[in-house]
Amino acid sequence: MKKKIEELLPGLLRSISRGIAISSIDIEQKYGISSSSVRAHLRDLRDNFYKPYYKYDGSSKRWVATETGFVDKMLLKPEEAVILNSILRNKSKLGISLIPWHRKLVNQYVKRASSFVFKQYNIEEIDERMEQAFALIHNAISSKQKLKLKFSGYYRIVYPYKIINIEYYWYLFGFEESSAKPDSETNIMKSYTMSKLKDIFILSENFQYDFRGLDKKMNHVLNAFFVPKNPLIPVVLLVKKDFAEYINRSPFFSGWQPIDTPEIIKGQTYIKYTTGVTEPGFREIIPTILKYIPNILVEEPIELQRAIANKLTEYQDLHK
Repeated sequence: MKKKIEELLPGLLRSISRGIAISSIDIEQKYGISSSSVRAHLRDLRDNFYKPYYKYDGSSKRWVATETGFVDKMLLKPEEAVILNSILRNKSKLGISLIPWHRKLVNQYVKRASSFVFKQYNIEEIDERMEQAFALIHNAISSKQKLKLKFSGYYRIVYPYKIINIEYYWYLFGFEESSAKPDSETNIMKSYTMSKLKDIFILSENFQYDFRGLDKKMNHVLNAFFVPKNPLIPVVLLVKKDFAEYINRSPFFSGWQPIDTPEIIKGQTYIKYTTGVTEPGFREIIPTILKYIPNILVEEPIELQRAIANKLTEYQDLHK
């Protein structure tokens, strides 16, 4: 079955992005699609979405990249760009009065595609360099390709897992395969501050890694002290009954599991919850418990009970 030009365009865009020069005549001979149609679609795609990134080279009569890798640097997928481009190319078919709405709709979609990961948070400022980092990592995660990146002054090879926001800052979690840093611990899960990443490249190598163990841990992330390589340390908490509804409703506490064993402490009913932390000093969970005392109490481990008591004593001593 003969392919439509729209089906070929995402692949052509990716080829141009990789530095391959595309001839409209070659496409016509191979697929039976007129070279003028190929030129028109690539021209419109360039003008609407990729103007700084590729051009038509009159001397070679081929479409060439002015900046290679541009597809990987954009959150808008080539397939999305082709569909949106078709909307713009056919804008007159629904009537003259709706023509302005085509452009408005396309612009809204493009804006959402480039900002969907930022819009829900009051966080660090996202500049153009960091937005490109998001796009590169997002595309590497989608295609399961290794990343080469510079972090803390050294290059590393990373299997990217997920970008998450912790306390208003963005972090990449991934498996570090190798590092140029002397004595660096590798072959473990690590977190990387997004704003400190430099020189990010998507490698041609795909990776296979079972992230299911980390999937279970991610629900327990409360702050930046989370250590992805460590096993979970079990924690049992007591939550005041009238506060438990907030715990159950808030995504922040998604890693807290209730146990139907209420306890009465000095006339107050508490519900038992189990969770886990990865940092042996309990710095992940201490701030949360201190914030909500006496609505949240520690049942076990005893080390966490002592850590909370020490913090409260330290606070009292400062105000004597």
